[in-house]
Amino acid sequence: MSFDPTLLRQQFPILSLTANSHDLVYLDNAATTQKPYCVLNAIMDYYQTSNANVHRGAHFLSDKATNRFEQARSNLARFINALTDSHIIWSKGATEAINIVAYGIEGQLKAGDEILISSLEHHANLVPWQQLARRYWGDITNFTFWPVHVDRPLNLLLDSMPLKSHDQMAS
Repeated sequence: MSFDPTLLRQQFPILSLTANSHDLVYLDNAATTQKPYCVLNAIMDYYQTSNANVHRGAHFLSDKATNRFEQARSNLARFINALTDSHIIWSKGATEAINIVAYGIEGQLKAGDEILISSLEHHANLVPWQQLARRYWGDITNFTFWPVHVDRPLNLLLDSMPLKSHDQMAS
């Protein structure tokens, strides 16, 4: 089966709009992702049948919402092959998730470590690491930008990344 962008676009109702006499193209997914019909339908179903606080109530709707919430966690854990459901942590967005990781590894930093980030990163993946460098070292001298090298069609050449033998994570 080959990729059909027309069929994919048809799953997103907002992409049926025109902007400046052209089909709408939306590339700002780091800020807000557009929703396909299946997501919009699931949201509508939740609000019509299960709308209540998760893990906060002792009543029918709260139990139902909590069960759906935890089922989503289980589904995602299986989808990404997580070892357990507890390895799935929800966040409000990319910046919060990266902050959770940055704060989580702060205690594991040691002398000689550095934070290496590509020059292509979105602001949401830049600021948390700069803040970690300032918290740990007092400045960002151990914060290194990796000048990204690409070939056609835009494949990152990861072997050009200046990793050291003791590096443990790249963001």
